[in-house]
Amino acid sequence: MEPRLGFWIDARGERLNWGTRQEVVYCIDGLNSQEVRQKIYAALGGLVCELAILPDRPQELKVIYDPARVSPGFLDYLLQQKGVSFRRQGG
Repeated sequence: MEPRLGFWIDARGERLNWGTRQEVVYCIDGLNSQEVRQKIYAALGGLVCELAILPDRPQELKVIYDPARVSPGFLDYLLQQKGVSFRRQGG
């Protein structure tokens, strides 16, 4: 039996450098549904800076992203792949 070796990377105190940020707003049918929210997070959660449901407009989702990493068209594609029905309002 070979000895096991483990290591840990300490990233406390590290800050992500997102560069410039842009925002796009999506009007999403059924945004109040937990199932739709899970699909959105699965599609976009790891690629964007922020996902926020607008409190005064509960059917709208604001997405803050780094244009050097993703484009609004790619975000649209990812949402379509998860079967989320939406209409993009800006970006």
